[in-house]
Amino acid sequence: MTKQKEIVNCLTCGTGKDWWYHRLFSYKCPICGGNPLKGNGRADWEDFSRAEMVAMFGSRRNGDTELLTRYRKEVNND
Repeated sequence: MTKQKEIVNCLTCGTGKDWWYHRLFSYKCPICGGNPLKGNGRADWEDFSRAEMVAMFGSRRNGDTELLTRYRKEVNND
């Protein structure tokens, strides 16, 4: 098993160590939502993150409306 000091980026999404939230016994990645040391975050974090941006700022690329439709419940917290 790798030591915590050897890992500087999240194993799932690559977010840097300075952005992680410190929890009681572990860490949480703000991008993929998983433990960055275990790599158990969302596998679809890129699409979900893009859907959140589309919800806030509107569609700017082809396929954004379909992406927002797929993640609408999660983005709107329904």
